[in-house]
Amino acid sequence: MRMRFIPPFVPALALLLVGLAGCGIDFDKMDHDAYVAGCAKLGIDQSSPDFNQCMMQQQRLQAQSDEDYLDREALRDF
Repeated sequence: MRMRFIPPFVPALALLLVGLAGCGIDFDKMDHDAYVAGCAKLGIDQSSPDFNQCMMQQQRLQAQSDEDYLDREALRDF
């Protein structure tokens, strides 16, 4: 039986990927924090009545940005 050579970085890469898969990154929390920061840059305090409207606008802008990116990628593949 012939032994196959496995480059030394392959096991390390496998361990890294397993570790990243279980690290529990909360992307919703990251988005929320980015939206709060965006509203803060606009001078809208979290206690302001306009804060919820600002958060929804931040979410709409991100969704539109994501859609624009996907549209550009689709056209690029044409």
